[in-house]
Amino acid sequence: MNKYNIATFALKPILLMKTQVYFRFREHPGDLFRSNDVVKLTDPDIDLDAFLVQFLPNYQSCPNVAYLNNLYKLFHDEFIHNEDKESFLEIIGDKSLELVDEEIKTIRHELYVEALRNFYQIVLNNKIEIINESRE
Repeated sequence: MNKYNIATFALKPILLMKTQVYFRFREHPGDLFRSNDVVKLTDPDIDLDAFLVQFLPNYQSCPNVAYLNNLYKLFHDEFIHNEDKESFLEIIGDKSLELVDEEIKTIRHELYVEALRNFYQIVLNNKIEIINESRE
């Protein structure tokens, strides 16, 4: 039996590709986190947070982003004020660290899908320019 499948050959050119992909918004997106400067297209599997900043609609006001940040604070016990921690625990209940970790994974996946959908729409509507050349 052949140990290679079609995915092996389909992915090989991607793995060998050395050119970094850059992009820019054709028009300013209208928020503080993004501009129409040329920036590196982030791989969401490597740096999901950077991808979310670029392609999640209304990143700065997204309730799921704020919720995720609070989940991280709870998981790593990094709340600065105990009152903030208590308020958040009233919202989510007293969850074990394992359940908090599962909730983090769930919310990250939801945000990932939303950002990918938005990226797809942005590309389809020609709102960004893709640049396949080295800028470094």
